[in-house]
Amino acid sequence: MLGAFGAITDINEQHRAEEARIALAEEREHMAATRAEEAEAQRQLEVERRRAQELLIDVTSHELRQPVSAIIQNAEVVRTNMKGLRDLLHDCQRRKISYLPTERMLSELEDDLQAMDSIKQCGLAQG
Repeated sequence: MLGAFGAITDINEQHRAEEARIALAEEREHMAATRAEEAEAQRQLEVERRRAQELLIDVTSHELRQPVSAIIQNAEVVRTNMKGLRDLLHDCQRRKISYLPTERMLSELEDDLQAMDSIKQCGLAQG
């Protein structure tokens, strides 16, 4: 006796599930790349801010000897920090995302207030 046995299996569902897994993996990869780009941009911003803070420290050590120079340098520190904040907020607005200030940003705003106080004191010393 000769016979045959066969089975037919519908693998469409398995194929769709595999496509969904691939799409999810690609989406996760894209999100990871986006986060990496944002982290790099944030790192570069932090480097620029650190330079501005170093300038503030340098300026503060000289402000008693050079009040006019201190006024100019402190104003530049404040301007640099404000420009960075403006650019960051414009970027958030453009991308339609909210911004939660970091501890570093709040610290830099405090540094800016101190720089403004130094500018005022230097101005008073000139008068």
